[in-house]
Amino acid sequence: MRFLAGVMSGFRERLERDRKRNGAEGLVWKGDAELHAFFRGRHPHIRFTRRAASTASEAYSRGRAAGRELVLHRGVRSGPSAGAPRLLPAKS
Repeated sequence: MRFLAGVMSGFRERLERDRKRNGAEGLVWKGDAELHAFFRGRHPHIRFTRRAASTASEAYSRGRAAGRELVLHRGVRSGPSAGAPRLLPAKS
């Protein structure tokens, strides 16, 4: 459990670091409306709270290091993307 908390903390640090770097370059993150809608549709009763956590363990430190290196990519969709050109002509 502490490792997972460390991963989440490290990933949040990475996102904050990237947000600051992008802001310095003039890029602004607008958010992702589809992601928010998907999350709320899938988990309508989730509530966010904060509480103090012990960060002095080896597991937490290793998780935090792993979280800083974590890279998430958008999933591959089946079928043509909205607005993307078709690669093959339609069958006649």
